[in-house]
Amino acid sequence: MPRAERTAPRQIRTQTRLTRGLPAPVSRAVAAAVARAVLGAVVGAATAVTILPAVLAAQERAEWDPFVEVYVPHTPVLAFPADGQLRAAYELHITNLTNSAIDLRSVEVWAAPATALRAEGRQGTPVGGGAPSDGQPLLRLEDTRLRSALLRPGLGDNPEEPQRVGPGLRAVVWIWLDLHGVARGKLELEHALTVRRVDANADSAQATAPVPASESIEERVLRIAPVRLETLVPVVLGPPLRGGPWVVGNGPSNFTHHRRALIPMDGRVRIAQRFAIDYALLNDDGRPWRGDELDNASYHGYGAELLAVADGTVVDVKDGLPENVPGLTSRAIPITMATVAGNYVTLKIGEGHYAFYAHLQPGSLRVRLGDRVRRGDVLGLLGNSGNSTAPHLHFHVSDGTSPLGSEGLPYVIDAFDVLGRGVFWNRARATDPVRHEKELPLANMVIQFPDLPEPER
Repeated sequence: MPRAERTAPRQIRTQTRLTRGLPAPVSRAVAAAVARAVLGAVVGAATAVTILPAVLAAQERAEWDPFVEVYVPHTPVLAFPADGQLRAAYELHITNLTNSAIDLRSVEVWAAPATALRAEGRQGTPVGGGAPSDGQPLLRLEDTRLRSALLRPGLGDNPEEPQRVGPGLRAVVWIWLDLHGVARGKLELEHALTVRRVDANADSAQATAPVPASESIEERVLRIAPVRLETLVPVVLGPPLRGGPWVVGNGPSNFTHHRRALIPMDGRVRIAQRFAIDYALLNDDGRPWRGDELDNASYHGYGAELLAVADGTVVDVKDGLPENVPGLTSRAIPITMATVAGNYVTLKIGEGHYAFYAHLQPGSLRVRLGDRVRRGDVLGLLGNSGNSTAPHLHFHVSDGTSPLGSEGLPYVIDAFDVLGRGVFWNRARATDPVRHEKELPLANMVIQFPDLPEPER
């Protein structure tokens, strides 16, 4: 089967997800475990860091060994400043290698003992010998917080017991850290998993039933080897658009469709859209259009000029795909991996950094393959091609040229003004503009790009 027909996500009712609505032959391989467009056909092996469980003392593992594989597929973890503080987003893949089901009771993220972090969270218990310097985890997930942060590949959208991981099965934990008082540099994070074994001799009905709190189940706390965290400032970019107000649709957070668009390609799962943003221009009423909702020209952002965010080289382009009539399911052409982004431009803006612009108007591209561009140069016009329900710009930065087969990287924009937040924003409710510099815009911010002097050439 051609690669273009191997993977794709299911349809969802939102305007701006790059991978929504691929056809049935494609979607079966990927979208079986989509939770609000979370792609769950997880295959392949870690290529970055494989973190094995800590060796427990002999007396602690006399009854059973909690053989689980835990790894972070993309390392090092890169922190980024957003909304006044440092943050980090990454994933833990947890695979049960035993013949018994295990229950994930909690997941904690700790600063490695050598680091001096000020963290918020409950008072922690030393795990596996030695606790972080302040005795507090950076993050603790349990109960509903853990369930909402779990993807269970192959088990459908909403499995009854998402925290129960059967023999040979996998769970993915979406990690979003708010870091406080962190010095710039290279730090280490480690993870503490509390797991309970489910009796391997229980019949299938017992094995899938919830475990009563009063039942005596063997429990282990695994302290997992460190993962490197880099807190240096990410690549600094100019704005991809002019003016505003632009809503940061499906922008960076732990719950948006982009954040959880886990896509298997070439035997690996990747999240190219981890920090992606869908920009739609609003009017004073907070709506992206006025007049005929089914006419692309009615959308305020339609035809806006898309700007190079940095000096770079055009390394990939696509043009000539027709535009859609706005609508949740209307597509001008069948959506495959070759057409999902519509007309697009990819810029190489530095070593290992590629800026991706999707859904452009056909015939509007101002650049060709191999062109050198300068920051602020016009690349094309905002449109509604590919897997798009209405005119908008999909923008992200990743470590490769493949729109979906690469890893999303954080970045910051040199300056933008926040006018408000939320899907119900309008000019009457707008706050006084708040300038943010060298930060990444977050989901549902309404922002304006200021007129800045041209960078030196």
